[in-house]
Amino acid sequence: MSGFVPVATDSDFGVSRPDNSTVTIAAGVLSAVSPTGATGPAGPTGPTGPTGATGATGPGGTGSPGGTGPTGPTGPTGPIGPTGPSVTGATGATGATGPTGPGVSLGAAAAGSVSLTIASPAASATAGVVFPTSFGAAPTVLVSSSEGTVIASSEDVTDSGFTARLTCSVPLAPGDSITALLSWSADSGTGSEGPTGPTGPTGPAGTGATGATGATGPTGATGPAGAAGQIGSVITSGSQATISFTGIPGTYSGLMLIIQARSTRSGLNNDLLNLEINGDSGAHYSGYRREDYYGGNTTNLETVDGTILPLCGLPAAASSAGDATSLTLFIPNYAATVFNKTLHWHGFWPQVDSHGDLNIETGGGEWRQTSAITSLTLSITNGNFVNGSSAVLYGLP
Repeated sequence: MSGFVPVATDSDFGVSRPDNSTVTIAAGVLSAVSPTGATGPAGPTGPTGPTGATGATGPGGTGSPGGTGPTGPTGPTGPIGPTGPSVTGATGATGATGPTGPGVSLGAAAAGSVSLTIASPAASATAGVVFPTSFGAAPTVLVSSSEGTVIASSEDVTDSGFTARLTCSVPLAPGDSITALLSWSADSGTGSEGPTGPTGPTGPAGTGATGATGATGPTGATGPAGAAGQIGSVITSGSQATISFTGIPGTYSGLMLIIQARSTRSGLNNDLLNLEINGDSGAHYSGYRREDYYGGNTTNLETVDGTILPLCGLPAAASSAGDATSLTLFIPNYAATVFNKTLHWHGFWPQVDSHGDLNIETGGGEWRQTSAITSLTLSITNGNFVNGSSAVLYGLP
């Protein structure tokens, strides 16, 4: 049994042999197996066995990156976050002093100029101009610039010099600059005193405090009487019932009333003209009037405690066409308040155009009141005023 190496498997033992035969040992009996014969023909394929269990997943391979997908739609704007705390930054350090501008030294009686340039981001430029004592007062500085945005001023002006400053009135864009020429006139020194100039216009008068009222002086002599003045005039229309004068001023010595009138009373040839003073319809009127007819006939008429004052007769509808009464009435001292008011009148009225019917009427009366007269009213007893009747009131000097 040399050349065999036993292999133990469980309760059996197997021995590998060089010719691939197998030695089987069973129950302590060793029997030799004959060599394998030639392979027989293949038998029929047996039924498919059951699917074996799935093996473990192998390691994943790394694929190449896919292309970028399209951009998705913009999402809605989120709410505004709260304002962060305000923090003031520290003040920056002061910048370095810029270079000194060009200086100009002038001799006596010299004109001169200096060119100043403002370059962005600067907003101004300065130049010191020094004058000797002999120059006198500092000159007036003129500025010229084509940009139209330059302002020139002089600062710290003294007899010996000044500082000219050029300022741009609008911000300059980056890279822009403005150049202007500041110039001054020659000074010929102090000459002799010139002649005195003309006197300037008088200034406005100042308003002083009002002085105390002086004592009243003596009453001057009465001046001459002025001319009579017309106070009012009425021409009737529309068959009006009254003629009135109101607001009579108290500046005259007396009143004169001139009347021409006719009544609309129908069927008769007479009516009566009346007067009322200050709208008073009380029993305060008294009067006397006399009518004189052609041929010596006379009628005397009296009024006592009347509520109106009769003045004179008037032609009416049955009178001759065109006839009208003419009457003049006087009231002296009408504005005084001491006596009752008295008045008198004179009139003429044609009743009809025939003998015995042409009347002259005179009269006088009293209004038993001391008040100043401020209004007069004329009326007719039985009719109205025919259109075109008139009354004119005058103030007497």
